[in-house]
Amino acid sequence: MSTFSVKTIESIVRSAKRLGLTEVRIKEGNAEIKIELPPSSNTAETMQVTTQEAAVEMQPDMVVRSSMVGYFRLAGAQASEQEPVESNTVIGIIEALGLPNEIYAGVEGVLDELFVEDGQPIEYGQAIARIRR
Repeated sequence: MSTFSVKTIESIVRSAKRLGLTEVRIKEGNAEIKIELPPSSNTAETMQVTTQEAAVEMQPDMVVRSSMVGYFRLAGAQASEQEPVESNTVIGIIEALGLPNEIYAGVEGVLDELFVEDGQPIEYGQAIARIRR
C-alpha cells in the first residue's frame, strides 16, 4: 500500500501554489490524495483579465493598446483613419531602445481613430487606436 510522505505533500502544495492551481489530485497505486487550495491573487488577476478580454470580444469597437514604452511613429504604409484594416495591418510603430516594433490592428474592421500622434511618447497599456468592427 502506497502512502504520501509529508515532504511529498508539502512539495505538491508548493508546486500547486507556484502554478496558481486551486485543486490537485494524485493517485499512486491504492493511495489517492486531493488537495484544494484557495485561489491565489495571481489566479484572481488572471480570471479578471480573462473576463475583461471576453468583454472586449463582445464589444463592437476594439481599442488597440501599447504593449511597451517608447515613441509612436507613423508607419510608412500604415492605414489611415476611416480606412478598412485586417488583423495583420500595421497601424503604427513603437520605437523602443532604438528598435522599431510594429503595432498591428489585431482585428478586421475600420480604423476609426488614432489617439496618438507621430513622435509622441507612449506608455505601456496606453490606448493607440480604436477599430470599429
